[in-house]
Amino acid sequence: MTKLNDLKKLLVGGLAALTLVAAVACSGNASPLDTSVVTDPTTEQVAVSESSSSLPVDTTALEFVGVDTLDKTVDPLVTDVSGDDSGTTGESIQAAFDGDPDGGPTGDAVPEVAAPEPEVVELTAAEIVAAQEDHLADLYETTVQSVVFIVAETNHGIGSGSGFVWDEDGHIVTNYHVVQGANELRVKFFSGREYRADVVAFDPAADLAVIKLIDVDHALVPILIGSSSELRPGDTAIALGNPFGEEFTMTTGIVSAITRTLDGGFSDYRIPSVVQTDAAINPGNSGGPLLDMNGAVIGVNTQIKSETRQSSGVGFAVPVDLVKRVVPSLIEFGVHTYSLMGISGDEVNLSWRENLGLSGDDL
Repeated sequence: MTKLNDLKKLLVGGLAALTLVAAVACSGNASPLDTSVVTDPTTEQVAVSESSSSLPVDTTALEFVGVDTLDKTVDPLVTDVSGDDSGTTGESIQAAFDGDPDGGPTGDAVPEVAAPEPEVVELTAAEIVAAQEDHLADLYETTVQSVVFIVAETNHGIGSGSGFVWDEDGHIVTNYHVVQGANELRVKFFSGREYRADVVAFDPAADLAVIKLIDVDHALVPILIGSSSELRPGDTAIALGNPFGEEFTMTTGIVSAITRTLDGGFSDYRIPSVVQTDAAINPGNSGGPLLDMNGAVIGVNTQIKSETRQSSGVGFAVPVDLVKRVVPSLIEFGVHTYSLMGISGDEVNLSWRENLGLSGDDL
């Protein structure tokens, strides 16, 4: 009976030891146990631990161990997670999470793609000039179909000027002084088509006028309208028009200044933010477009400053931002009304600063 009880204790202790060993093996390196903790096993646990590798269990061996080793001094059971079995298990678990052995991405990771280096193309001076020539030629061919040659018959004779297509309804924008007092207007396109036109409305203060073609028989191409608010001195400026009656002429230059005010010559109103350019503007260019490098209108050529009535490198254009306010009003209402307050100003010059005791920073 005593041997039977001892056998039962051995079996219970053996199961407990097997459970502990299995738990340690499965944990691998993820949750390391404190190896400094030791447990004094019972005689039955040592017997089962030593014999657990040779199954089935020999009952004779169990009886011998249970009787003869009860009084033996045994080493305490130490949990060692660095053994061969646990090491193998740890390596297997680690291999499962190593992913691609070549170091590639795993799961949903997005591979990093190196940004391509920009290609640097070195051009010779001749190639740069050729590219500029091609650009200007293409711009001319695209834009000239929207530019017109205007001939005005008045009681004082025949004059001419320029203009450009505003919309597909046949409205043409030009200068007021080009059509002033005209009894008859003829408009000619680059293609050779000619039409008669009537004056719709005009604004002498801004030297702008709108005329409308009669009985148009071809598709009109409105010119591209840009902006003058972002212009800077040095920007490209291209004038298209009919100087001295020489039809559809293009001249190039730069924006020379953008802070000028100009007397339109027909009212007390001074045109603000006029665009000054050194692109050649001559009589006959009046009313034609001043373009930027993309072929968009940045102004309407209106005046030159010259002692000889020909280009001296100082030409002026009504800023297109003003044109975009005036022209729609002329088309819809026949008039443009300005919000004037009756206040004018002047520059604080040196004499004023001295007389008023102002510093140089008070402008």
